[in-house]
Amino acid sequence: MNRQESADQQDGFVSIVVCIVIMVILSLVTIGFAKIMAREQRQALDRQLSTQAFYASESGVNDARADMVAGGSSYTQTCSPATDIVESSVRITCVMLNKEPTSVKYDSVSTSPKAFPLQFKNNTGTIVAPDTITITWSRAVSVESNDFRASGSTGWPIRNNWQANLGLGKVYIIPFNNGDTQDSLLTRTGYMLLNPIDSIGANTLLSDISGINQGKVVNGNCNSSTQSCSVTVQMNVASNNLFMAISSEYQPSNFEITAKDAGGNDLKIIGLQAVIDSTGKTTDILRRIQVRVPLVDSFDYPNAAIAGDVCKLWITSPINSTNTCP
Repeated sequence: MNRQESADQQDGFVSIVVCIVIMVILSLVTIGFAKIMAREQRQALDRQLSTQAFYASESGVNDARADMVAGGSSYTQTCSPATDIVESSVRITCVMLNKEPTSVKYDSVSTSPKAFPLQFKNNTGTIVAPDTITITWSRAVSVESNDFRASGSTGWPIRNNWQANLGLGKVYIIPFNNGDTQDSLLTRTGYMLLNPIDSIGANTLLSDISGINQGKVVNGNCNSSTQSCSVTVQMNVASNNLFMAISSEYQPSNFEITAKDAGGNDLKIIGLQAVIDSTGKTTDILRRIQVRVPLVDSFDYPNAAIAGDVCKLWITSPINSTNTCP
């Protein structure tokens, strides 16, 4: 064998090796593309199934609302039986309705006050006066600033200089009793400003924010992990017919109100909000949603709240506040 034949054999071997390497690379690329396409198809299918499951759970909420408005009793705090929506693969697996939750929530409350009655029931079903009421407020929008005001912050700046995600909460607590007069009502009405300052605030007594002490600034117990602050009011009046008004300056806030009895047990809040919990399922995809719906469209306020010349006008602006009462 001469040198030319040896060189030709080596070139042929190299060509075979190169072809094999190219084939392996092309195979890997093809497999990679196939896996990417399969993953994209699966993700698209999952999104479609998730949307179907969401609509199924939303249908459960709508069914519970319609049943509640019609005065039915098809839904309770126990899971309802599974219901097919279109076919057996799209189902409402569970719907629960709680007309007596242990909390009331209002989202994105701004300067317009949200007023509502508060009546509580204990675990035995007896209407009782609360021992404590806790108001928790959290940020409703995200802005480029800190969650809370810095320690040592004083005064109320113009709106653009409010360097906090949480707003300044304003809360009225109005306990009504039979035979109330204007004077007795004003004496017991509590009003406080909820200051979202970066420190551990103290709880307060209703008597500390009522009568001549109305308008007291109360620092909240703020929690950076939950991005919220809370204040607990110790109720020192025996009234099971309360009203509350909440609003938020500078920034909108989400509010949650809870209450406990003297033994530290959570009280149920009746006649105000219902919680509907619904789960929808499509094949192996589950979606669960929870909504709160009002039980009544309007409230009847006691005569003492509107009779006579009780003035409750207080106008605030970014730079000052004005009492417009005569």
